[in-house]
Amino acid sequence: MRPITNPAQLSDKTMVGDSLDTHKYLTMKYNLSANESASSSLRRTFMSIHRDEIDSAEKLFDIMNRQGWYTVQSATPQQISQVESRYPSL
Repeated sequence: MRPITNPAQLSDKTMVGDSLDTHKYLTMKYNLSANESASSSLRRTFMSIHRDEIDSAEKLFDIMNRQGWYTVQSATPQQISQVESRYPSL
């Protein structure tokens, strides 16, 4: 398979999906950085960036979901009850 070198060859679905994957990856890395930071100030900075990445990923997910490019199955009331009973402290 030839690599795509012209962005015009990429579909909107591919570009948004790639962006979402990138934001998911970055959230993992910023979370790890915050957890391993010895400096409270630096930790807060990483946590702030982490929150921004999560917000951006949510917006991209919403775009994909509205377009039918990323569908998820809704949980049934029974499934929700099972999780709630399993984790009562949440």
